Amino acid sequence: MVATQLAEQALGLYDLPRYASVHLVSVSENEIYRVEAPSGRRWAMRVQRRGYQSKSSLGSEMAWLAALRRDGVLATQIPVAGLDGEWVQVAHDPDSGEA
Repeated sequence: MVATQLAEQALGLYDLPRYASVHLVSVSENEIYRVEAPSGRRWAMRVQRRGYQSKSSLGSEMAWLAALRRDGVLATQIPVAGLDGEWVQVAHDPDSGEA
């Protein structure tokens, strides 16, 4: 599955507006996508390459970002939790079953 298709599939793991779209912004260790609602509201989605970091490591990073913002240390982006309340979501390729 093409990574952009995986990012599109991952949209369903979040409480995002219907018909939100994804647009690839950059590729490095991760793929970064701009997620845009029809209203113009935007978010960023980072698609982690498989095996690069653990789910707990990524969750810790999101908790750290949220704490920096909450404590007024730095104006970071606000992490968005998925429908299950977790910051880190796992999408699966329907063709291969890989996460």
